[in-house]
Amino acid sequence: VVAPSSTLKPLLGREFFMTKNASKLLIKDTSTNTYLIMYRANHPHFGDAIDLPGGTVEAGETAVQATIREVIEEAQIDTSHYDYEQLYDGTKYSRFLTRYTLYTAQVQQQPEVTLSWEHKAYAWLPKDEIVKQCRASNDKFMYMVADQLEKML
Repeated sequence: VVAPSSTLKPLLGREFFMTKNASKLLIKDTSTNTYLIMYRANHPHFGDAIDLPGGTVEAGETAVQATIREVIEEAQIDTSHYDYEQLYDGTKYSRFLTRYTLYTAQVQQQPEVTLSWEHKAYAWLPKDEIVKQCRASNDKFMYMVADQLEKML
């Protein structure tokens, strides 16, 4: 998708950039009423802030396919058999029209997590603590996560 931008240099007399699609998964452990969160490892823009497993949707992938691939890459959790529920899909939170997609899935016990180089730690936290940490982040995706969690019962 190509969209105009006033913040980037002109290309052929017009200003354009390619929009990005990002998709992440909020995994809830129903036995403890907690959610899996991760902490970044020195991200150039977001430092060590809170994150969720997921990432960029590559060409030819659906958001669900990308999320399954990214969760395996980042946490070594195969979520292909999980029941995904979409909580959000849109560009409202992004300055550059990045399409954010957020899914949730429930598990009855916490899966084993093995972190990739992208994250330095993980935790299973209650909703209120995640909302608090998301609000302190400068990542607009995580701000959207906080809004979606607050809408949930």
